[in-house]
Amino acid sequence: MFFKGRTILIMKRFYLWVFILFVVMRVCAFGEAKVSVSHVEKIRGFVIGQFQYGSGIGFFYERERGKVGSLYASVCFITVNDATDIPLYDYYYGIYYERSDKKRLNFLSFMFGYKRFLFVDEMEGSFKPHLRASVGPVLYMDPPNIPDFSRRIREMKAGVSVGGGLAGGVEFIGFGRTVFSFDLGYQCFCFARKVEGRTSYQGLFLKIYIGRRI
Repeated sequence: MFFKGRTILIMKRFYLWVFILFVVMRVCAFGEAKVSVSHVEKIRGFVIGQFQYGSGIGFFYERERGKVGSLYASVCFITVNDATDIPLYDYYYGIYYERSDKKRLNFLSFMFGYKRFLFVDEMEGSFKPHLRASVGPVLYMDPPNIPDFSRRIREMKAGVSVGGGLAGGVEFIGFGRTVFSFDLGYQCFCFARKVEGRTSYQGLFLKIYIGRRI
C-alpha cells in the first residue's frame, strides 16, 4: 500500500507538469506570431519548482546585461516532501491517518546568479536557450510535528546556511510582454548540522518561470 500510494503521488505530479508545459507551449506558439523579439531590460514574475526533495513557489527578478546574459535574483519558499507525507491507511475503518513522523521542514532560499544566453547571433524567433548559475543564503524552518500550531511555532528550530545550483533551459516570448522559461538543473542546500537527519538536501529540479517585461 505504501509503494502504491507513493507511485500515485509521483504520477499525479508528472501529469500536472505535463499539463502546465502543454498550456505554456500553446501560449508561446500564439505569442511568437504576435510579438517580435526585442531587447529585454528587466523581467519580474513568479517561479514554481519541483525538486527531488519537495516543491516550491516564489518570485524572481532579472536585469539584462547586454545581449548575452542577465543578472538574476529570486526568493523561493520550498516545502520538503518525502515518504512520510503519505498518509497511513486503516483497512478496518477505511480512513487515512497522518503519520506521526511526518516532516514539516521548509526552506526559504534567496538565490543570486547569472543567466548566460547561448547562440545569441545564430538563432532567431522567440526561442532562447541559456545556462543559469546561482548561489545564496538558505533559511530552514523545522517545526515539531505536533497539532498545536502556536506551540509548533514556539518550538520551531531555524537556522541559516548556503545553497547553490546549476541549470540549463530555454526562454520563450509569449503574447503581450509575457516571458516563459523552463530550467532543468541540479541544486544543493548544505548545513553544518543535521536537519531532519541530513546535512544536505540536493538533487535534480524542474522550474518554470512566468514573468513580464517591465
